[in-house]
Amino acid sequence: MNVAYVQNQARSSYIRPTLANITAAVSSADVSSLPTGLQDWSAVSLILQPGANSYPIVSFTYIIVYQQLNVRPLMTLDKAKALVDFIWYMIHEGQSAGVSLNYATLPASIVTIDETSIKSITYNGQSLPT
Repeated sequence: MNVAYVQNQARSSYIRPTLANITAAVSSADVSSLPTGLQDWSAVSLILQPGANSYPIVSFTYIIVYQQLNVRPLMTLDKAKALVDFIWYMIHEGQSAGVSLNYATLPASIVTIDETSIKSITYNGQSLPT
């Protein structure tokens, strides 16, 4: 597939979209400015992150999940637990599969935000173990 080298924030060079350069951009995000998992992420932008090797046009991949899973028809406690376990797997052990799928690894600071969000998911008011 053809790729585009895009000029970095400092306008000092054109950056190739490699996993290392995409990871550099994500890792340079100002975590203190990010919302919690329960807040609105529509304004979050990773465009033109600082860093000599940061690829300038990256974004997160999102998954939207009801905080209270019991509101979904046909949802059961077992299905809710399985969903939470799968999402937990994706941000932990599943990160090792990301490279072969051309996904950058999440920085620890983003994993912490995700963990807090996952731990807030309930079924009939019951916390779901992770």
